[in-house]
Amino acid sequence: MSLHLVSLAACAPVPWRNGGGTTRELLRWPAALPADSGGGGSGVGDDWLVRVSVAEIARDGPFSPYPASTAGSRCSKAPA
Repeated sequence: MSLHLVSLAACAPVPWRNGGGTTRELLRWPAALPADSGGGGSGVGDDWLVRVSVAEIARDGPFSPYPASTAGSRCSKAPA
């Protein structure tokens, strides 16, 4: 096993389903398979077992449903 450094600036922000913020994905395992790869991927990006991301919250709101996953979250506030 080897470590891989991921720069937050290199991860494109993706809007949340509920419009309340953005997510920058740092790790996804296994990697998403495209829908047309023949490997069973949906192309949507929800075919992961482990996912680590950093979110920027723009406004209060409910969590978007991910019925096939058990989500955990940790919050921290960046210095002003």
